[in-house]
Amino acid sequence: MVDKSPDALHAPEDDATATRTLLWPLLALLYQGIEQAIEKVRTHFSDHVLMYSPYAFSNLVRCHLHDFLGPAKAGALGFKVWRLPLDGIELDYKGCWIKAWKGDDELPPPRSGTNEEYCYQPSLFPLGAPGAPPRRLVVTWELNGDMSLKALFLICPKWDGAEDVHWIVDIPHPATTMSGGEHFASSDDLDDETQSQTGTKGQ
Repeated sequence: MVDKSPDALHAPEDDATATRTLLWPLLALLYQGIEQAIEKVRTHFSDHVLMYSPYAFSNLVRCHLHDFLGPAKAGALGFKVWRLPLDGIELDYKGCWIKAWKGDDELPPPRSGTNEEYCYQPSLFPLGAPGAPPRRLVVTWELNGDMSLKALFLICPKWDGAEDVHWIVDIPHPATTMSGGEHFASSDDLDDETQSQTGTKGQ
């Protein structure tokens, strides 16, 4: 059973659930942003009576997600976000680098040498240990048949020729994690902050 109580500030163990807990403020924001972006793109395709294109759909989702993850939210949570070619996304948060790709509960095969290098992570250093390199992670978003959001997953790639991943864990909808005393910041709350952390980053 998946633990859906992301309360701790630091991961007590270096595993999937603890890493998800550590990154939860950003993962909850990503869930909201991806969900909104997908709905906007679905509406765009419907309003313009466009034939579905997985490439255009994914690029537009990432484009909307960049707008959602603007300077105000970056400053409020303390993450950095870079716009990569084709509106690719890379985030830097709490000792982790995170990319967002269309996929499911498996690591999508890297489509470039840069992404293959990113996924090559045969050994894991203790997360947050002094001198440890950033943990490289991937968030995948899976679609239903009607192109609505089905699920999100957090993946720790390995890609060493023998195994693709170290671990995979689902990212639950933020609404399902809320209990009596829990309060998550809304996008309106985050928009009150103005510190800029965004930029561009080449591959």
